[in-house]
Amino acid sequence: MKKNKQSFKDTLQIINPLEDTKDSISTTVKLVISALTLVSALAWNEAIKGIFELLKENEFLKNTGFLAPFVYAIVVTLITILVINKIQKIEKKISKKNKDK
Repeated sequence: MKKNKQSFKDTLQIINPLEDTKDSISTTVKLVISALTLVSALAWNEAIKGIFELLKENEFLKNTGFLAPFVYAIVVTLITILVINKIQKIEKKISKKNKDK
């Protein structure tokens, strides 16, 4: 009888709709956050492009103005890499704590 109860519990763990719902909600939240982040990044991109357009009017910066977008892209890429690495480290710590429980 004890074996049947354990088997029933194992079956419930496999087909637990509440767990699937939690995973779905978590995935949906991640996707919405990603979409909002993209929209924000595009808005900032347009704002920074506007700054570069203003800089092109300056006589001194007119000659070096073509380098500004490349410097901007490099800086943004480096910051993105640093942030992603930090997030991955935090995620590893959290998953390690969850495994220990």
